[in-house]
Amino acid sequence: MNRSSRILLAVILALIPGCGRPEWAAELEPVPVLDLSPFEPVVREQLEKALERVAAALRVGDRDETAEAYGALGGMFHTYELYAAATICLENALRLEPDELRWNYYLAIVQHTAGALAQAVGHLERAIELAPDYLPARVRLGELWITSRRPEAARKELETALELDPDCALAHYFLGKASLALSESEAAIEHFERSLALQPQATAVHHLLAQAHRERGDLEQAQRHLGQRGDTVVTIRDPLFLELGEFDLGAAARIRRGAQAQIAGDYDTALEEYRQAVAADPENPEARQSLGGVLVRKGETRAAIEQYRVALRLLGEDPLVLSNLGAVLMAQGENAEALQMLERAIVLDPTLRNARLALGTLLTDESRPSEALAHYRAVLERDRDNADALLGLAQALAATGDSAGAVSALETALASTSPPETRARIHAELGSMLARTQDALEALARFDAAIELDPQLTFARFARANLLGALGRFREAGAGYSDVIRLAPGSVPARLGGATAWAMAGDYARARDCLQAGLGEATDPQLDHALARLLVTAPDERVRDPTRGLALAQSVHRRVAAMETGETLALALAAAGSCAKAVEQERLLLGQAERVGNRGLVDRVGGRLSHFERTGSCLPPWAA
Repeated sequence: MNRSSRILLAVILALIPGCGRPEWAAELEPVPVLDLSPFEPVVREQLEKALERVAAALRVGDRDETAEAYGALGGMFHTYELYAAATICLENALRLEPDELRWNYYLAIVQHTAGALAQAVGHLERAIELAPDYLPARVRLGELWITSRRPEAARKELETALELDPDCALAHYFLGKASLALSESEAAIEHFERSLALQPQATAVHHLLAQAHRERGDLEQAQRHLGQRGDTVVTIRDPLFLELGEFDLGAAARIRRGAQAQIAGDYDTALEEYRQAVAADPENPEARQSLGGVLVRKGETRAAIEQYRVALRLLGEDPLVLSNLGAVLMAQGENAEALQMLERAIVLDPTLRNARLALGTLLTDESRPSEALAHYRAVLERDRDNADALLGLAQALAATGDSAGAVSALETALASTSPPETRARIHAELGSMLARTQDALEALARFDAAIELDPQLTFARFARANLLGALGRFREAGAGYSDVIRLAPGSVPARLGGATAWAMAGDYARARDCLQAGLGEATDPQLDHALARLLVTAPDERVRDPTRGLALAQSVHRRVAAMETGETLALALAAAGSCAKAVEQERLLLGQAERVGNRGLVDRVGGRLSHFERTGSCLPPWAA
């Protein structure tokens, strides 16, 4: 018999009423003997300590401490999915403290998980008696009534929950399920949509929304929601549940809890659980891979690369780790190593879809689109409606000069049941291709379709604004760039494009404001340079500010000593009245332009110097 089994046996013996035992101990059920050998050492140690705590409390005869010890042990057993043992421990805690909210609530959770629905309902009802305002208990009871095929009882309980918090997404979700069970599709749609509005990341709701729309006869809406369905569920903050089994878990349990948090869309909790899993077992490759995946999601790519490298060392040439590492390296611009990783992953497992998609993107970016085509086609052989593969195929075909083939691939992708975000990307890509083939009106229609499907798609908005500017519709272009800036305040290209569009429309004040506001959002010298140029060349005297423009021009030219900034400095010196310095700067600039063969700059500077030599005065810079 191993040490763990001996300890458990000792606890059982301690529970047998006998000499020196308190009378109330006779009410308690013995904990079953469990083999703890399969558990990690850290887990065995935790369970052994918890068992010893129960035995010690019984020896002393402390009723309250015994209840707490049983409750803690039950929480541990629940965490490790030992539900029968957890039930016995929590029932013992409840026998000792029948009016304790935690034991009623925890026992209901364990019994629900174990399928003992009637018992779980009774304990949840008692928990609600003890804490009528504890929202998660009412929502759980509503869920239990639905599982027990009692939708009317569920609706009553969940409506009470919404009186406590009208914005409880999970209560709306279960009310939607209750409404579906009662064949009330309109009410179901209303509650599901409210749940999604409160938690947009909860993509699992779309499946039930599709069902509700189908029952209503709206097949188009049903298909649209089916295309958006996912695995992320609706969640509720449940402080009592978080306390259940709060202790130093081993790696396996931490990984499991992290995965559950990921499914719920709680990436902060998942990140912490996976970090704890790595701390518990640094040589656990699953912990390393899981941590790497969440770090990527959180934008911590360098840290993710480190975790994937460790996982690769532990596992050897694992195709999935190679694929994940390659994708992150590609995102970091480390294309050479990314290429090696992705190609090796596909050699080891030719069915890896994500590896082929990433490799296709990388090869297209590396001006090797003909090679990319093979990878996209390999994905489409297995999944002919894969929108990402069709989109990548189109981009690669366009890069090879096959515009007709690219458009055909995108049209095929649009016919697939893709989620709106993917369809938006396809429309935007079609718009870009059509803009390059001079079909401007159809391109604008595609950009509009993309924005309608995904209002957050800045690429589509930016490309649309660029096209409007090229068409001479400058005010519309300026408004389009403003929309991009609203979504991405730090976008330097959008601010430069917006300033140019407003200036071309003659609205120099808006052009100035567009650039000036960007100085607080980004540290790119292009913004300072553009603002300096505008302040010394704007025809609008209300906007022109030569003093500030000169200060900006000098600062930018010190940081970026390019011919463009040198020209702006010369114009700023002239605008500020420093004509001699302006001419000196122009002559210096002329020599640089002649050396590199910049004929446009040579002609501009030569014209200004010629005017100075003839008249003895500088041109008004805004007329240059």
